[in-house]
Amino acid sequence: MSWQSEAAPAATMHCAPSGLEAALRDADEPIVFKQLAKDWPAVRHCGESLAAANRYLARFWCDAPVTVYAAAAAAGGRFFYNDSFTGFNFQSAKATLANVFRALANPRREDRLATIYVGSTPVDQWLPGFRAENDVPLPASDALASFWLGN
Repeated sequence: MSWQSEAAPAATMHCAPSGLEAALRDADEPIVFKQLAKDWPAVRHCGESLAAANRYLARFWCDAPVTVYAAAAAAGGRFFYNDSFTGFNFQSAKATLANVFRALANPRREDRLATIYVGSTPVDQWLPGFRAENDVPLPASDALASFWLGN
């Protein structure tokens, strides 16, 4: 008997936000929703440039530090264990979103900061008001909305 399993590929669906509840209710497998947030102001601004993303998101962010992960260029953007599996190939620290954007915009940042990301951070706590302009109506009132940011 083998313990290896192959995960079934997720179904891909194009869906307007208004059809989300029915799609989720009827699903019996994972679903990837393509283009669901394409009309959000955040998508438009963040797709323009880092400077435009900074200007738009600065309207919402608070000064509380977030957890930031950084890896050297040798990691190739892949956050994982180190070669000897005794630790990780990245470091974590705390910083404000303003400082994260400054680091991302610095063309001469150190090699150890080649890839920077903020992951799985609650939107309502760190970007209060963001969801008033950028949200998906979820059928569960207690659904956790998180954001991911990085290069």
